[in-house]
Amino acid sequence: MYVWDTGTWVWMAVSMIVIAVALAVVVLVAARGAFHGSEDTAGAKPAATILDERFARGEIEREEYEERRRVLTRTE
Repeated sequence: MYVWDTGTWVWMAVSMIVIAVALAVVVLVAARGAFHGSEDTAGAKPAATILDERFARGEIEREEYEERRRVLTRTE
């Protein structure tokens, strides 16, 4: 019959903790990628949204807003 000594028990406990931590890291990285993937790939708001926000804050005048909106929606 095999009897575990103290060294075997310690190594098994440490290896189980390391495996559990590695698994948790993998799950967290996968979850972060799933929930934040669209932000990572796009990286910025669409130009039309930014233009709308700037006009709403009063940073640009109506004429400039309309001209830039025309440029953004041009389908040539």
